[in-house]
Amino acid sequence: MARQIHDREDLFRDGTQMPIRGRTQIDQAEVVVGFRQTIPEGLCGSASLYWDQDPVYQFNSSGELRRVFLNGQRYAAENGVLMRLNQSRNRSSPDQTETPAGRLKLNPIAVADNETSEILAHLHRCLSQLHASLRQSDPPRWQTHGENTEAFCERLADWIGTIEVPCKIASSPAVT
Repeated sequence: MARQIHDREDLFRDGTQMPIRGRTQIDQAEVVVGFRQTIPEGLCGSASLYWDQDPVYQFNSSGELRRVFLNGQRYAAENGVLMRLNQSRNRSSPDQTETPAGRLKLNPIAVADNETSEILAHLHRCLSQLHASLRQSDPPRWQTHGENTEAFCERLADWIGTIEVPCKIASSPAVT
C-alpha cells in the first residue's frame, strides 16, 4: 500500500479485478468497496473494503476475512486464524546481495487472540459506519462502476448483512 497520497493508485479507476465497485467519502476518508466477481443471485462475491489506504479488509465469497492491512501491518488468514506477514531478509551469507525475490519474502507469525479481537473490532466499526451511511436519509454520494448506484448500494447492504460478528477468519488468503 502506498504511504503517501500522491503515490497511491486510484482504486476506483484502476480496480479492474473488482468489476463491480463503488467509492464514497465517509467523514474525511475515501471509502472504496469492490466485488471481485459477478456470481449467482443471492450471493455478493469476494469483496474488498478500502478505507483510504489503511485499513484494507479483503473477504472470500463466503464473507470470511482472508487478508488485512491495518496500521501498516499485513495479515493473512491461515487455517482460520490471522497471521502477521513480516518481511524478512533472505541472505544466506553476509556478503551476498539482496535479490528482489528475497526482499519480498514474507514470514507468517501467529497473531495473539487479543490482537485478532482488536482487528475484528476495528472491522466491525468500519462496517457499522458504512452500513449507517447507507441507511441515512441523505446517504453519501456513491460513484459506481459495473452497476448503477441503487443496485450497488443494495448489493453492499446485502453483503454487510452476511458478515458475522465477530467475522469468521478464512482457512486461507486465497480468493474463493
